[in-house]
Amino acid sequence: MFRHILALLGAILAMAVLTAGTASASVPRVDTDAVLKADSRAALGSGATKQLISQRIAKSAQGTAGVAATTCTVNYSSPVKAGTSEVAADYSVSCDQEVTGIAGFVAIFRVNESAPLGNTVDQFNFGTLGGGEQIKRPCASGNLYTALRVVVVFKTGEPKMIDRTFFSPVSRVSC
Repeated sequence: MFRHILALLGAILAMAVLTAGTASASVPRVDTDAVLKADSRAALGSGATKQLISQRIAKSAQGTAGVAATTCTVNYSSPVKAGTSEVAADYSVSCDQEVTGIAGFVAIFRVNESAPLGNTVDQFNFGTLGGGEQIKRPCASGNLYTALRVVVVFKTGEPKMIDRTFFSPVSRVSC
């Protein structure tokens, strides 16, 4: 158990280092051209805001009773105007079996800008069963999207850890 917690903390530290910008550790570098062209996410404007993170069943475990791969569902929304002075996006992660840990980062970006709104990202830790939250930032007009990085550390199966980044469809917000 202790090794799994250390692995999760190591993954969170690695994410912090990988997402750190040159100016500040709280400002990740995001290639917005890649965001707009990315094949690994739902197409812009498609409305698809649900993705799955799944383990594969090891060949040695295939056909073994009680052995199942873990699948986690990642839900996230495009930013929308929230009240008179904020934009917000919902996000959640849940798994069909208990895992060692679910953690990551979320931010709201304006298209063609490398810094997230407010120059900050939110870090989350949903523990072993999952959870959900809402990110809020001061209202910003323009074409906005949510970037969500999720790391899941599994108790059993392969791989032991999956690290994925998701991007919401772009939404037009007027403040």
